[in-house]
Amino acid sequence: MRKNINRLAFCFIVICIAACAASSKMPTAYKAYKLIGTVGKIELWGGDGLSMPTAIYIKNAKSSMDGIPVEYAYLRQKYGVRDEEYLFNGQALMSEGKRSYDVLKITTLPDSTKVNVYFDISDFFGKF
Repeated sequence: MRKNINRLAFCFIVICIAACAASSKMPTAYKAYKLIGTVGKIELWGGDGLSMPTAIYIKNAKSSMDGIPVEYAYLRQKYGVRDEEYLFNGQALMSEGKRSYDVLKITTLPDSTKVNVYFDISDFFGKF
C-alpha cells in the first residue's frame, strides 16, 4: 500500500514537471518579463520594446496572421490612434542568433519623437 502511494506521488511530480516544461516555451532571456497584455489567447510579455534585449515577446500566436495584428493592437494601446497620435514610418525584419524581430517604426505626435518598437516574433515567424 505504501509503495503504491509513493509511486502515485512520484508519477504526480513527474507529470507536473513535464506539464510546466511543455507549457513554457518562453526563451530563458524573457523569464523575468511580466505579462503586459493579452489578445484572446495570445500573450505579450515585456520589456519596454525599445531594443532587441527588451523586445516585446509575443507568446501563443500560431501564425503571422495571429501575431501581426497583436503588434498593431499594442501600438494603439501604448501610443494611441494611428495618424492622430503617432505616424507609422515603416516596418523592418531583423534577426539576432535564432531570434527574429519585427521592428515597427513610428513618430509620436505632437512631439515628433522617433520610436522603434521591437517585437520578438520567433515563435510564429514564417508560419501561415
